[in-house]
Amino acid sequence: MLFDINEKSKEGKDIRTSFFTNNHKAIYISSQDEYLHKKLKNTDLSNNNDAIHFKSDGRFGLHDLIIFYAHRIEKANCIVSSFNISSEAARKFIRVSDLGFFYSLKFILNIQKRHNFKKALNILNRRFPIHFMRIHAKVAVIWNGKYNITIITSGNLSSNQNEERGIIFFDKKTFDFDYKKMNDVFKTT
Repeated sequence: MLFDINEKSKEGKDIRTSFFTNNHKAIYISSQDEYLHKKLKNTDLSNNNDAIHFKSDGRFGLHDLIIFYAHRIEKANCIVSSFNISSEAARKFIRVSDLGFFYSLKFILNIQKRHNFKKALNILNRRFPIHFMRIHAKVAVIWNGKYNITIITSGNLSSNQNEERGIIFFDKKTFDFDYKKMNDVFKTT
């Protein structure tokens, strides 16, 4: 069963929230920064039945979500795949890595588009493992000894004005599937 609840942000914009019952609850959030942060910071990461469905409205990218959760779970490992990456996202990853947000951070990027993000690669290349392949999937697995988080989204590791959509999962089954696929890429190189 689906319940829709419409709320208003401080700016008076509608924020739609949906709650799914039958053993899987999802919270649909809009991207007003304050509201997004409020919803995400109060999510029970240990509840494996929770998933967050989101849209970005161009206000945040996959890299922002990865950094948010790495900080939220105090320190994390992360493997992320993306069609491209911006130099802005690369600089953010360097900064938060220097602050100790990550045990490890690995990238899987599209080999056909690497000329489009040469500047970002120059920033990341000396610091993190990067694997190139034909890939269009935008997936991040984030984990430590206590939490397993999977983010699947239409958004790349960049900021843009497009509405991007995605789902954040906290269950081990989803995490294990994506982790295995992504980690195997680094075992073969």
